[in-house]
Amino acid sequence: MLVFIGNLPGNSPLIELQHFLGNHEMSVDYSAHRHEKAGSHFLLIKTNSFESSDDLIRDLNGKTFNSVKIEARKFIQRNKKQQEWTKEERRTSQLELNFI
Repeated sequence: MLVFIGNLPGNSPLIELQHFLGNHEMSVDYSAHRHEKAGSHFLLIKTNSFESSDDLIRDLNGKTFNSVKIEARKFIQRNKKQQEWTKEERRTSQLELNFI
């Protein structure tokens, strides 16, 4: 399952993001993209189980990172050609992390 971690400040060093997620074991495959207008990042984290995903969401949703409230939720893939967009899965940039 993929978990969306959003509203991460775009100017935060990678080491700070790793420290922020430090309580969770993961192997990391970094694909960083930054949307210049928004100046923010998001993470897509792959977990091994629904239970791990639920734990991660519970741990991170609403937590503060660099004075910004973080959003954590299940990731929903958006395909504008095949489905109507509910704006639920809106995002600006991406880092991908894999739990081990």
